[in-house]
Amino acid sequence: MAEIVHFPARPLASDHARPALHLVCDIADLVDAETEAKAHAYVANAMENLASANLELNAANIILLERGGDVAELVSDEVITSLCHALIAVIDARGNRNDDRPLRNIAAKAIAEREGSHHGN
Repeated sequence: MAEIVHFPARPLASDHARPALHLVCDIADLVDAETEAKAHAYVANAMENLASANLELNAANIILLERGGDVAELVSDEVITSLCHALIAVIDARGNRNDDRPLRNIAAKAIAEREGSHHGN
């Protein structure tokens, strides 16, 4: 944890010297803060992707309720890609990529297949 260390200060114009404060922390504190900030960024990314997919799924649901039919034809590659991106971001936010590597690889492959189909690959 960070500690506050008191250093002697230079005397002020009024003869009351106040000690200067200096914040000292270890590398572990910095690593923890950086890891937490990165996890928050991954969660924000996942939420953004889920919101994007949710908008399109809500529209598909309304269309399905109005005219019936197969829901699979209404789910676009963008929805699947957004959900896969969200899944990868959540796996990264958890910080255990190795434990979830097979699931992460499947999601990455699904993204590559769908994005490749739009680029003529």
